[in-house]
Amino acid sequence: MYTTTDAALFSETLISVRFKIKCDGAAVKENLYVKDGEGYSAVAVQTEGNQYQLSLAGAHWSFSSGTNYVEIFSDAGVEAGKPSLTLEYSNPGASSNPLPCSSETLIFGALAAVVYVAFDCNLPAFLSAK
Repeated sequence: MYTTTDAALFSETLISVRFKIKCDGAAVKENLYVKDGEGYSAVAVQTEGNQYQLSLAGAHWSFSSGTNYVEIFSDAGVEAGKPSLTLEYSNPGASSNPLPCSSETLIFGALAAVVYVAFDCNLPAFLSAK
């Protein structure tokens, strides 16, 4: 499982979960869907093997931290409007930078200050004189 944890670096949270389904010890390989607004989106299936991968993306605030659940639907479940299984995953949440601005902005500001001081002290003339 993967989830975005740094809200300062990414504009959205991505949650990606890989899972297998077994019934009576045998791997199940059928089409699965997740509810996506008013419609359904297909869950990815490995071409070789028996793993599924579900990826969800959205605004940071739309994914609560802690234990969350996603309802998975089979073809019959889509027709009946009832989930075939519920997938549980843990999301640590995306945290923001505690600084008043992004770290890139701070680095750019420090670099600008160094360049200003270097040119203000006539450093290029001093270096070319040697």
